[in-house]
Amino acid sequence: INALTTTGDNAITIRYQATGSVQLLQKDASGIFAPNGQTGTGSGTFTVQANTKQVQCFQIQNQDACSNTATSKSDQVCSLVLDAKAASKQNDLSWPAYSGSGSVRRYSISKGGIPIGSIVNSSASSYPDNNDIKCGVQYCYSIEATVTGTAQATVKSNQACVTGIDNEPAGNLGDVYASVVNNRPEIRALPPASNTPQTSYTMTFSRATSSSGPFQVVGTTNSTNVFVDQSADASAGAYCYQVTYQTACGQVSAPSPPVCTVFLTSQSSSGIDWTVASPFTPATVDSYSLEIVDSLNNSKREISMGGNTHYEPDPADPTLQSQRYRVVTVSSTGVVSYSNFFTFRRDPKILVPDAFTPNGDGTNDTFLVKGIYVDQFRMTIFSRWGEPIFTTDDRTRGWDGTINGQVANPGQYMYRIEVVDLTNQKTVRTGALLLIR
Repeated sequence: INALTTTGDNAITIRYQATGSVQLLQKDASGIFAPNGQTGTGSGTFTVQANTKQVQCFQIQNQDACSNTATSKSDQVCSLVLDAKAASKQNDLSWPAYSGSGSVRRYSISKGGIPIGSIVNSSASSYPDNNDIKCGVQYCYSIEATVTGTAQATVKSNQACVTGIDNEPAGNLGDVYASVVNNRPEIRALPPASNTPQTSYTMTFSRATSSSGPFQVVGTTNSTNVFVDQSADASAGAYCYQVTYQTACGQVSAPSPPVCTVFLTSQSSSGIDWTVASPFTPATVDSYSLEIVDSLNNSKREISMGGNTHYEPDPADPTLQSQRYRVVTVSSTGVVSYSNFFTFRRDPKILVPDAFTPNGDGTNDTFLVKGIYVDQFRMTIFSRWGEPIFTTDDRTRGWDGTINGQVANPGQYMYRIEVVDLTNQKTVRTGALLLIR
């Protein structure tokens, strides 16, 4: 017998050389070799159906045309049964001692069809593979023995497959940071640096409304480190997150320190404010800048805010009624996080005097309304009986105290002022004025 190869859980092929006719003998459960019914002539191959989880042994024997057998038989050649078990970051291979005739010159170990080791100790029965074993990855091994007896034969086992495990602690997560993308919180987390790189892992993301919790699980990702929280509206408030990492073997990291989205809003009528909870860990906040988008012409600019968390637009600038803002936070390691967008709008300012003196002295001779953030203007003056006596669409033109060119009597009159501001919002102001002569 030149070669015995186990090709499956129930199949063995035997390659042999002979002169004349031969029959194949197979050892039974009692240890007796008996014909199994297969015969051949010259050199060839037998295929045997057998339980390859157990050692199977064979011989060949000459026979003549009348099925008379010769006394001489070939060496006993027996199969190899390989077993593979997973240990932490290592796969342990074992096999029973070779039970055929002759002696083993060497064992050759293959992983995935590629040789990984050779053993010249004929009594060896185990081999540890600790070369880059990753958790969750399947590895398939085979062993081949070179046996020397009357003739030299090779005996090859069936494949033994095992899935790698890793019992080391998962370690702590690397950098974690939160940002806002398309008005949804986006969380990114680096896997633990101490772990062997994993091709399969799970990250679990928990959310709270403050860094002190309580945190509730809102989502998981498989083999990706980016999570977008579709259930959170970033324009409604700040959200804080913790992340845990689980290997394919079930090892779980401790929760990361909280990271929080920066929430931009207005706490007063004069400016905007943003939260101070850090969107980074373990890095810290280095500085803020403010991205400003003009709501009217969509122009954009950015101003540095340092460590400030409050900003007031110039109240005297008539072009700054409505602008869109976003906070850009930079970490101590250069990572950038964005807040939600927030539009800060001021109401138009309308200054209406309550009296005027049209006496020609050059002071307060006209009832004139002033204001900022005004795009369209209309003012109507009414008599005490509700009759319109003066109307203008020009906010630079006031009432001079005349009616149809005649001097109006002193006393109380009513006004109605309609203003459309730069954001197309309409404001109506009514009230009384006093004409003094």
